[in-house]
Amino acid sequence: MTTTRTRSLFAALFITLSAQSALAADPYCRPRADGIDRFPKTTATCPDGYFASGRCCVALHKYPPRPFPRINGAVCPPGTFASGGNCVRPH
Repeated sequence: MTTTRTRSLFAALFITLSAQSALAADPYCRPRADGIDRFPKTTATCPDGYFASGRCCVALHKYPPRPFPRINGAVCPPGTFASGGNCVRPH
């Protein structure tokens, strides 16, 4: 038979581990501390210069030109090109 103290210890351990896993799975695609850019995927593929990692597109190198969403049916502005559902400035 388990005691109340043992049950409390297991409950506290479970809550602590649950909170740590929730913090590890950040729901936002924030830039990393080393300067690598990340943003949420809006289409199935990421634009040129980025790779898919879960729900985020992650830059291949530091400080690439930031893509911006392309409006459906519209062309990208001059000086940019379409890539992965976004408009991207050349490097």
